[in-house]
Amino acid sequence: MNDRGLTGDNDWTQVSIIIHVSNDAVQIEYGGFNNGSGVAWFDNLELFVNGEKLIEPEHKTSLSQNELETLKKYIYPLRTCEPDGGDTKDLQELDSLIGSGKVVALGEVTHGSSEIFKMKNRIIQYLAANHGFDIFSFEWYMPESSKLNNYTVLGEGDPKNLITGMFWRTEELLNLIEWMRSFNRPKQRITYTGFDTGEHDGSIIELLNIFKENEAEQQRISELKKKLDEIRTRSVMNHWITISANENEVKEIDSILSLIQNSIEVAPIEISKKYWLQQNIVIIKQCIRGLSTIPRRDRSMADNFLWIKEQNPNSRFIIWAHNGHIKKTNQMMGYYLSQNLGDDYVTIGCTFFNGNFTGFGDTWGLSSYEAIQAYPGTLEYLLEQLNEPIFILDLKKIMSDNNKDVAWLKERLPYRRTGNTGGFPFEFEESKITDDFDYLIFIRTSSPTTLLPNPN
Repeated sequence: MNDRGLTGDNDWTQVSIIIHVSNDAVQIEYGGFNNGSGVAWFDNLELFVNGEKLIEPEHKTSLSQNELETLKKYIYPLRTCEPDGGDTKDLQELDSLIGSGKVVALGEVTHGSSEIFKMKNRIIQYLAANHGFDIFSFEWYMPESSKLNNYTVLGEGDPKNLITGMFWRTEELLNLIEWMRSFNRPKQRITYTGFDTGEHDGSIIELLNIFKENEAEQQRISELKKKLDEIRTRSVMNHWITISANENEVKEIDSILSLIQNSIEVAPIEISKKYWLQQNIVIIKQCIRGLSTIPRRDRSMADNFLWIKEQNPNSRFIIWAHNGHIKKTNQMMGYYLSQNLGDDYVTIGCTFFNGNFTGFGDTWGLSSYEAIQAYPGTLEYLLEQLNEPIFILDLKKIMSDNNKDVAWLKERLPYRRTGNTGGFPFEFEESKITDDFDYLIFIRTSSPTTLLPNPN
């Protein structure tokens, strides 16, 4: 539309666009914008597929008494979100829901909902203490996460500083880390890991540390860092992870990485450290090739997690990430993990009806934002009619049962997807919740996470 947009004052004018959509497309986003001053109105939007008008279905807005009674058979009320060390009988439902699954992914609909963070902490403590889940993996950078593991296992470092960046320095995350430290006394019982990608600093430090006595390698790694920093500086206006290196830069960096890789292979270090350094090479390659699309980032995160799992074949894992990453559809991280792990991969999403959360705003400053209250037609609006403040919804059983009174849950429904941005007008999007997750935790009201003071 760049060469045929409307300008000046106009009466209502019909504008149409015809485009070819690839068979590989997983979603289509469309809308209108006013590229300048003044006011623009957009109305009467129509979408045609192969010449046939697409009619959006009307979403369900209420549940009959019979539907409510049936739905109650698929929920498990929970005592509290608080990891208070109290009665855990309500969590015993997880025993059968998770079964022998090796990987449990715990989602979140925002990166700043206190109740969700606390609920996940409570579940993590239960699974670690009662079912031998011994590796925790967070949506954060891999090298930086290994430093945090040094605290949870050995007590090294200041946890308040080490959690900086992990969806911000919050009291809720600090409480989780302090519990892990306590749980690892007198012997290690849980390991902290990360699987995210997009930054090279931590990997460069790992390489510099291992070759600190090798001047030639130090110089080579410093040259690599300079090139990576230049790319990041150029990219910062578009949030680093949205721009990849150009073709010549990729070749230059690949050449340097190949030399460093050779040095790692012949270095007199134990094999586990070699594997770790080689993984840091992979992380840098993921960075320079860019993460300009969410599926590309999610594929990298899935690969990183599977690498962690490969190093620990006898462990059970808990993943902490946004709902959008753990879900089993749309080429997200959870899609690749589900394809690779099958029934060993268990997903538990989280959502809420109303409240507030911590997030970035228009100026990318951290603050508390009011969430859009679930409105008629959304999943959360319908679940609120159960009048239960906290519960697990058994989507897996709903999928297996042929019960007409809950068949509406198998259809596309708008549900919350917020993320880390406050004041965003599109907090809900349509999807099949039963395809995305095995189970869903519903919490009536969200409050913002408690931010810790920044270090001096």
